[in-house]
Amino acid sequence: MSDDSAVAIEGLSVRYGAIQALDDVALELREGQLLALLGPNGAGKTTLLSALLGLLRPDGGQVRVFGHRPGSLPARCLSGVMLQNSGVPELLSAAELIDQFRSYHNDAMAREAVIELAGIESLADRRFATLSGGQKQQVLFALAIVGRPRLLLLDEPSNGMDINARARLWRTVQAMRDEGCAVLLTTHYIEEADRLADEVILLDRGRILAQGSPNQIKSRLSGSEIRFRTRMGLKKLQTMLGEVQFEFSSDRCRLISATPERLLASLLQADPELTDLEVRPVSLEDALSSLTLEHAA
Repeated sequence: MSDDSAVAIEGLSVRYGAIQALDDVALELREGQLLALLGPNGAGKTTLLSALLGLLRPDGGQVRVFGHRPGSLPARCLSGVMLQNSGVPELLSAAELIDQFRSYHNDAMAREAVIELAGIESLADRRFATLSGGQKQQVLFALAIVGRPRLLLLDEPSNGMDINARARLWRTVQAMRDEGCAVLLTTHYIEEADRLADEVILLDRGRILAQGSPNQIKSRLSGSEIRFRTRMGLKKLQTMLGEVQFEFSSDRCRLISATPERLLASLLQADPELTDLEVRPVSLEDALSSLTLEHAA
């Protein structure tokens, strides 16, 4: 592991009875890096975050946060955490919650600075209990950054946020990353990970299936995504496409082809009035789905 490791995990294993939640997981998160931890429900993402926070004792392996034991005072002081289950006092206003969390840190940001960075000016005087789900997420993000963390752990942070709040969140996260903060993100919004992450880890059934930059992950699934509307029915498409897997609903078809030019020529010959044609590079979501299906086979 390098000297600038914010998180260093080696051989991490966690078992719940007969279930192997994590199996020999190793990863490194460096300062100034945004790492997206992705995978289906039950993949082990929450268990890994719990191990990082010192909320459980692993059955094997080692976890360090800036060289410290997870859950220790030095590790907690260096970390900002935004989890899906908050547990904050809901009768306090957003500003009062910020003041409460500021009292936990020796070098906390000023209340006004936190409110501005999180974009919650209009929510500051409202009780937490009266906020919508997305607004609560905005406040919880504010609480995570109060202590000027060097490590930011974000578990599905943009859930329920509107488009403006989401954009504000990611601008702040990117600015913190650019200033040297290490960011570990879990999200079901794969396009966010594709756009923002320096590195992606695909976790499934407690094991790492793939690791690399979004482009490196996408390169493992060659070809292009093709979408179109056609008058051809399901049986004709099955005959024409052969072993190519595709999705078909009503008159809309979607597929991935390693030879898109050749396939398009055949499609247009079979249906000259084919419409709404789109050809685009393979998405990160497609690549992750393919890798997960390969592992399950």
